[in-house]
Amino acid sequence: MAEYERELLEAKRIDPQNKKYDLALATLYVAANDVATHEVGVRELLDLRDDEAFRRDAMHRLADDAMRRNQITRALDYARELDGSPKRDFSDRLLLLSILKAAGDGETQSLLEQLEKETADDPTKVGALIGWMNSQKMSVEAVAWIKTLPPTILAKRTVPLNVAETFMATNDWDGLRKFCAGTKWDALDYMRNALAARALREVGQVQESSQDWKEAVAKVGTRSEQIFGLAELARKWGWQNEAIDLWWLATKDPINAEKTLRMLYDFYAGRRDTQELYRVLVHLEKVRPRDRAVCNNLAQISLLLNLDADRANRLAREVYEQEPKNTNYASTYAFSLYLQGDVKKALQVLAGFSEAELEQPQIAAYYGVMLANSGDFSRAAKFLDLGEKASLLPEEEKLVEKARLTVARR
Repeated sequence: MAEYERELLEAKRIDPQNKKYDLALATLYVAANDVATHEVGVRELLDLRDDEAFRRDAMHRLADDAMRRNQITRALDYARELDGSPKRDFSDRLLLLSILKAAGDGETQSLLEQLEKETADDPTKVGALIGWMNSQKMSVEAVAWIKTLPPTILAKRTVPLNVAETFMATNDWDGLRKFCAGTKWDALDYMRNALAARALREVGQVQESSQDWKEAVAKVGTRSEQIFGLAELARKWGWQNEAIDLWWLATKDPINAEKTLRMLYDFYAGRRDTQELYRVLVHLEKVRPRDRAVCNNLAQISLLLNLDADRANRLAREVYEQEPKNTNYASTYAFSLYLQGDVKKALQVLAGFSEAELEQPQIAAYYGVMLANSGDFSRAAKFLDLGEKASLLPEEEKLVEKARLTVARR
């Protein structure tokens, strides 16, 4: 907050007549927990209320602030004033509706019915009102209203998504299935298939669900924004495999490949899935061939899985030679030497590091394995114990366990 405030104050100093900086500062201050700072924000917003160009923004912020602080009467006053403006828009009407409902005011129902009548032929407003009803846990009422609206309106812009949310909120899967089987949703038609897949799976029609999901994926093609949106939807539904497949699809886009591959890397690292980590790293190394960390990780995972060992040994050596003081790179190179049977040289590579560096859990696990193999059992036991604190992959755990057995048999 302090840094942002300094930036705004400096911008205001350079351009003192630009009131957008006053609005931004007032918004910042009114959200503060400090009473004095909050009061400054309120005063500045009240001043901006007198400026026609900033009136609506200031009033919205004052009403929102009053609601946050449970000052319902004050919030209602601001909202009524805003709603009475000749320049009001639909968001102002929804603000008043929200505050009336929070206040338990009897006017809530009559205003809601009025808005339903006024907006029935405007898809943007229909979507906004259905969205509002969903946010207010009034999805049952929303379903009743939806049934009175023309199908053509329900298929326009983002209205279908709001309608679908309503059916899901009420667990009306058959209703969602029927809705998705209707008119196509223009640019959002891939979502129609995705939501149909959800509804069909919920009612036990697994094969039909799978077909609709395939159609949804086919319709997004290579458009990254839609791929990520569909993947997030699948993730929220707990459809993990479908989300992962979409992330892999997104890796084909050169612009998003690295970001997506790193997401996949973190995901598989969390699952301790060494095989899939290898798969990710093979692709990531093609995107970032000069990234030492990537090359080092690829070498390490390859060695653990005994895959393409010659290349892994070469990568481990090259990365180490480029940055020999990096403990992670040295550890991978030492492991490479160890697997090739040169335990003495492997320990020499690590000998130049301090005890504290070697005691890092991830490094200690490998160092302990090598020490056990060399016959230095007392030090091996110490480092193997430290290695237990690391988040080890299954193959690493087996190495440590084997080394522990070696130490135990001495």
